[in-house]
This record gives sequence, structure tokens and C-alpha cells, in this order.
Amino acid sequence: FVSYTYGQTLFEEALDSANQQSVNVTKRTNDSIKSKTPLVRLISTNLESVILRGDIQALYEMPAGGGWSNLYYLHYNPQGFFSQETGDMGLMVGFRYYLDSLGHSPSLFLQTLGGFNHNSSWDLHLVFDLGYRIPWKNNIFFDVSVGVNRSYKDVNKDPMVYLKLNLAFALKSRLLPFL
Repeated sequence: FVSYTYGQTLFEEALDSANQQSVNVTKRTNDSIKSKTPLVRLISTNLESVILRGDIQALYEMPAGGGWSNLYYLHYNPQGFFSQETGDMGLMVGFRYYLDSLGHSPSLFLQTLGGFNHNSSWDLHLVFDLGYRIPWKNNIFFDVSVGVNRSYKDVNKDPMVYLKLNLAFALKSRLLPFL
């Protein structure tokens, strides 16, 4: 909108129309001031893997903003039979991208991880997931996904496909000072 301001000399009482100036003032909208919700870190475990194969998995998620998250993944499988399929232990890093609503409400996501898995030696291991995050209770989520794992060990040449069910918990503070 436009507002008029008037300039007066110190000793004149009457307004002089020659001293009128036009001032443009831009209106500040609420859209330009976005309330930023703090990015919450999450830790999760794969329930399906623990129950069916004895593979203990931990995934640490650090949201980076704009729907992106950095992921740190660690797994350990003490089971002799299933560790041939999943490996004894593994360490991977990757990222997740939420396709809608940034993971705070039901949201689709794409995820990829890459790192190393140990059977008898450390070998390259890649994971690609397509999933859906479902809020369950306050700061607790279920992540249901289909994952394709590819290990570059000679014994496991074919990609393995898994249905995953992760239980994720929001953390009140950082897990480690540098994470």
C-alpha cells in the first residue's frame, strides 16, 4: 500500500502540498516468516531382521533440511547360519530423501546406503530402499520399506530383496557430540 508523509518546516503550522512525498511500504506476510521446526535426529532398528535372521541393525538418521537426511548404519549378526547371507557385521553411510512432508507425517522416502560388509573379508555392499514412514506415537515411527541389497562378495552375486520394518525413535539430543 502507499502512504503519504508530510514534511513541515519547524516554524510553519500549515501543511504545504509541495512537500508531500510518496512512500512505498511493503507488507510483511506470514508466508515470508516460516516457523522452523527443529530437525530431530532418529535412531532405528529393523524388527524384521532381528526376529527372522538374528541380525541386529542400528540406523542413525540426521536430518539435513529440505527433505534430506544423512544416514549411518551398523549391523552385527551373531547367528552362524544367517550370517552367511547377511554377513557377520557391516558399516555403511548414505542418505534418505523424503518425497513429501519431510518425514514428519506419513511420508514416502528413497534411501541409499553404501559401505562394507564382513563375511570372511570386508567387501563392498550397496543398499537401495523405497519406503514409507508412518507416525505411531509421540516421537516414534514405523518405516516400512522394500530394500535391494547387493554384496560384492563372490558367494553373494545376486541382489537380495527384503521387506523391512524399522522402528524409529526421535532423540532429544545428539547421540554423539560430532553427530
